[in-house]
Amino acid sequence: MKSLTKTSQCPKCHEVCHTHHNAYVRKAQDLPILGKTVFLEITTYSYDCPNPVCHVKTVTEDYTHFLSDYFGLI
Repeated sequence: MKSLTKTSQCPKCHEVCHTHHNAYVRKAQDLPILGKTVFLEITTYSYDCPNPVCHVKTVTEDYTHFLSDYFGLI
C-alpha cells in the first residue's frame, strides 16, 4: 500500500508540511487467511516541518485512522 497524501500536519505547531524528508516501509500484521500469516506493507512518508521555531523537525504520517487495534504494527 502507498499513501496518496502530499502533505502532513505538524502535531506541535499545526503547520502544513509539504517537503518529503524520507520514505520507508511499515508492516502491519492482519488476521491469518487459511492459516497463512498476512502482512500489509505500507509506504510511509516523513515530512520536514516548515516552521523554524517549532521543536519538531520531522513529521511522520499517522495511520491510526486506518489501522485499528486489530492490526499490530511491526
